[in-house]
Amino acid sequence: MEIIDAGQDFHGIDFLVRPCEANECDPPFPDELGALVAGLLVLGADAAADEVTDPSVPECLPEMYTSRYTTKFRLRFATAFAEMSEQLRIGYSGPRCVAHLLILGFIVERAVEVAEYWDVPIPEDLGETLKYLLIGELEYEQLYEGVVPPRSIGPEGPEINYTFDHWFTPFA
Repeated sequence: MEIIDAGQDFHGIDFLVRPCEANECDPPFPDELGALVAGLLVLGADAAADEVTDPSVPECLPEMYTSRYTTKFRLRFATAFAEMSEQLRIGYSGPRCVAHLLILGFIVERAVEVAEYWDVPIPEDLGETLKYLLIGELEYEQLYEGVVPPRSIGPEGPEINYTFDHWFTPFA
């Protein structure tokens, strides 16, 4: 299957799809489902890349800031997209800024759309599960509803400032 083949060299997310040899842990998506998830993420990232590099405002960005999506912003966003794509391909270390959160959510959404387009049966909650495993708390999604979430600090995580001017600021 083309989708599974696409994920063969996608090793940044091995922790999600392949058993851990060092501590013999079980991945959340084992065997064929793991291969499918890896392939869907590759194809989702490819589909998302086409949109992120388009000169128009990408659909993946919250509408509330449309007037602020300048050429300079789009170039920074495309760079952040390349960073996250590279992490997924060779070594995932997690999002380091709000832009990365938006990008990961977008890649997962496109991955689910690829499965739907090709009529590939996937678990109903695959998208939300992937987002949670890759991102953690999904407070950033409030930006799509026109709400700026308050600054937050996860139990072991960094402080996150969701205001527009801090989307590319590394988490503290």
